[in-house]
Amino acid sequence: MKMEGEFFKINFDHETNTIFFEGSLRLWDPTEYQKIKQFMLDVHDLNIKELTLNYVNLEFMNSFGISILCKFILEIKPMNKVALTVVGNKDILWQKKSFENLKKLWDQITVTSE
Repeated sequence: MKMEGEFFKINFDHETNTIFFEGSLRLWDPTEYQKIKQFMLDVHDLNIKELTLNYVNLEFMNSFGISILCKFILEIKPMNKVALTVVGNKDILWQKKSFENLKKLWDQITVTSE
């Protein structure tokens, strides 16, 4: 499964149960981010036990993107059927700040950086 935009790529690797985000998510239309959230929900619906969201190669994501990530987490949290890991880039400041706050939404999330 994959999706692409002008400045970004999102790919799901079935072998590692990882969604990879690459490029820059500077979308200004919330409906475009809704498509990304649906992509993540479709992966979640594959009934996998672990899911990793890898943002290491994502240089930028605006507030709409961060909001959609939070909404995704809040939607899957009550189901509690997947161990969720978010991997960020230790050299990208917005990721460090934003991803650490995800634990406030769901204390079961693992947040790491590379």
